[in-house]
Amino acid sequence: MEKPAVVYDGECRFCCRWVEKWRQRTGAAFDFYPFQEVAERFLQIPQDNFAKSIHLIQPDRSFVSGAEAIFAVYAAVPRRKLYLRLYRYLPGFRWCAEWVYRWVASHRQFISHLEIKKPGSH
Repeated sequence: MEKPAVVYDGECRFCCRWVEKWRQRTGAAFDFYPFQEVAERFLQIPQDNFAKSIHLIQPDRSFVSGAEAIFAVYAAVPRRKLYLRLYRYLPGFRWCAEWVYRWVASHRQFISHLEIKKPGSH
C-alpha cells in the first residue's frame, strides 16, 4: 500500500454515500475499498469488525476504526484537523464521539432510508 486505505461496508447505502463525499473532499489522499473485496488483505482485523465500523489502515498496516477513523479522514480536508485533535486530547470527547458513532452504525440501515428533501423539491 502506498496510501492509507479507508475500508467500509460496500453493501451499506449510508456508508457508500459518505464514502463518495469523502472521495470528493479528500482528493487522492486515500484509497477507498469495500471490506467485502479486501478483508482478506488485512488479516490483523477480524472480519466481523469490518461489518461493524469503518477502518482507516495506514501503509504500515496500523489502523484506527470508528469515530477516530472518520476524524482522521477529515483531518486530510483543509480546516478539518480540529476534530481529530479534539478526539485525541479533549477529555470526554472520544467517549461521546464513539457513542454517537456506534448509535449511527447500529441504525445505518434505517438512516439510509431517510431522504432529506430541500424545500420546494418533490
